[in-house]
Amino acid sequence: MGAAYRCRKCAWRRATACRALDLKAAIGFAVVRGGGIVGKHEVQFVAENEIVQISHEAMDRGLFVRGALAAARWAADKPPGFYVMRDVLGF
Repeated sequence: MGAAYRCRKCAWRRATACRALDLKAAIGFAVVRGGGIVGKHEVQFVAENEIVQISHEAMDRGLFVRGALAAARWAADKPPGFYVMRDVLGF
């Protein structure tokens, strides 16, 4: 699993992502920082003779802002509890 971010992004976010996954020992996790990268995420499933990968690249930070605002609006009238993005998105 990998993630790439702009250089100025705080290191604590990387640690938060690792804790959220809680799979550090079971899978590889890498972070790349540099240039004007806003957000690029990639997951690879590697077998002996093949690789399947899924990737997402954000070109504008506004994408994350809109998602955070939508989640905040959704959560505003919810009682305290454990929620996941699937709840917010209605899947």
